[in-house]
Amino acid sequence: MITSNRLQMHFLTQTDSSRLKRQLRGYYDIIYIIDSSSSISHAEFRKGIKAIQMLIEKGAPKTLHAAITVATHAQPAFTFTSGESAIEKLEELQRTGGKTNMQEALERSLQMFQNTGTGARVGSYRRVLIVTDGQSNIKRERTLWKAMDLKLNGAEIFVIGIGEYVDGIDELAQLATTLDAHLYRAGDMQGLVEIVKLITPVSYRRDWAAEIMRLRQAFIVGRF
Repeated sequence: MITSNRLQMHFLTQTDSSRLKRQLRGYYDIIYIIDSSSSISHAEFRKGIKAIQMLIEKGAPKTLHAAITVATHAQPAFTFTSGESAIEKLEELQRTGGKTNMQEALERSLQMFQNTGTGARVGSYRRVLIVTDGQSNIKRERTLWKAMDLKLNGAEIFVIGIGEYVDGIDELAQLATTLDAHLYRAGDMQGLVEIVKLITPVSYRRDWAAEIMRLRQAFIVGRF
């Protein structure tokens, strides 16, 4: 349960007390970068899609979602839309195969956030969630620079590495905004599905301060 609770605390719930007051009034625009390269089988790709759909279902209702698939080229799958619409659009995505051009996917993400024609909202909290089984292999020298561009423009980058022995874990660690709150691993895509199943859906009917206190107390007593 460790990974699921960390993902819930840091990706679906903001526990930074200095930002709590803003979080109560804020909203998120999230881009999902989904590995569609040849190292991901069709079956694994579909399981990854399912995990992301479940994350969306459990997230805050005011969040807008967009997606980019990454293989030899990065292809924007859809621009910012509601959770319900995003889940439907994700169902239509197909694995393409090829290499992993992560730097292009990161560049496309920044463009998507900066272009209001994509539905990106001024003042939103920006997040990117990367789901991949390894390091980039096209213009690798540009990958971390593109990630830094995103971070300097206010986006948090979350990374979920798939596989028992993730190739290029050092690069993935540097992509993530922080190691403790933004970097995760799952043995395979089914493992990611199981992790997301354990996450409690965000409910705005609950008191956010009470929920954060509950999570912190659970960490203190060692329940996570």
